[in-house]
Amino acid sequence: MNEHHHYEVAVRQEDGVRCVILRRRIGLLSAVVARRLVGPGPVDLRVDAEEDWYHFSARAHGDARIELGAGETAYLSTETAGGFTGVYLGLYASGAGHPRAAWDWFDYQPVD
Repeated sequence: MNEHHHYEVAVRQEDGVRCVILRRRIGLLSAVVARRLVGPGPVDLRVDAEEDWYHFSARAHGDARIELGAGETAYLSTETAGGFTGVYLGLYASGAGHPRAAWDWFDYQPVD
């Protein structure tokens, strides 16, 4: 996983509308593969990992979980993405100088 090989699940404003997106970036290819509208309030973002796939979803406050899609784990491997120290998860916020995100918690649960 690096700046050219990663998946993003994010909440953002597009033309004044709040939405959650899934973007897949593999080399020079970058595409938003899912976009769903969400209302105001907190949004839970979720990544479920399997051996061959990552599954991405979101849930706005009080709403049902929204399935956004999946990405193959192989595209983030050393063989595909080049040498790196392994797959990791990071939190990131950008608001053109205006604070727009806050995290209340982060949870990682390994599943056998």
